[in-house]
Amino acid sequence: MQRNLLKAVINKIIIHKNQVEAFYIASKEIIEKNWKIVEKRESSQASLPQNDNPRSLGLRPRDDIANTF
Repeated sequence: MQRNLLKAVINKIIIHKNQVEAFYIASKEIIEKNWKIVEKRESSQASLPQNDNPRSLGLRPRDDIANTF
């Protein structure tokens, strides 16, 4: 009886271990996929010319907006 109980416990541990490994692998694949997407977006944005002047973007400085109220 104890031998059967021990086998059952070991089998449950193995099943749980396999489920944890499967979850880890799936999560890792999703994270790697999303990371590649982020890197691709960053590299494509880095190739675009950057202009930090708000007026060139058609935006007004905050002081001008605050003074209109």
